[in-house]
Amino acid sequence: MIELRDRQPVDEWRSDGASFLNRLIERRSWMEHSACRGKPVDTFFPGRGNSQAMNAALAICRECPVINDCLEYALTLGLRSSPGVWGGQTERQRRTMRARRNREQRVASSAERGWE
Repeated sequence: MIELRDRQPVDEWRSDGASFLNRLIERRSWMEHSACRGKPVDTFFPGRGNSQAMNAALAICRECPVINDCLEYALTLGLRSSPGVWGGQTERQRRTMRARRNREQRVASSAERGWE
């Protein structure tokens, strides 16, 4: 799994670009099986305040067999402030998840170093 820690993907690309690129391509193969494939892109970018459209996008995601891969893609590859629905989560929900992950990683890193 490719993890995003600040500039880690950039550093990994610099050290072994071909391998990194191959892993990215492999990771994206899940897209072929996504429920959103073939749907209009703007379905998943409904805009602020359009709860009916947002709910329609989320309903498609709930039926998706690769929802977890999509969410991991969005979280890992730094779709930091990307609007819209990814992996059945809104922009706000993903931001909250990333913040939680970052806190957990900092705590784990501190514990490994004995800095608790």
